[in-house]
Amino acid sequence: MTRPGSGSISAMRTFIFYVRDSRYDVPIIDFVTVEDETRARKLAADNLVLSEHYMAVEVYEDDVLRFRIVAGRPLPGGTSDQISN
Repeated sequence: MTRPGSGSISAMRTFIFYVRDSRYDVPIIDFVTVEDETRARKLAADNLVLSEHYMAVEVYEDDVLRFRIVAGRPLPGGTSDQISN
């Protein structure tokens, strides 16, 4: 994909968001294609505050957990950031 005026090609990356919702036993799955992990982290944090029932967003790329963002309490394992709803 070429940005107007940049003259370079930027590879897009696809991340899978697993949104942990207190109302369900299985996560909500969302595929997100962005330029980099920084943008994925921002979208994951934005996603987490959409509902008071969302407890965490785990973000994978190529079947590897890249990070998780947790509302209020940490989940076991992996790298996590905490945010308040």
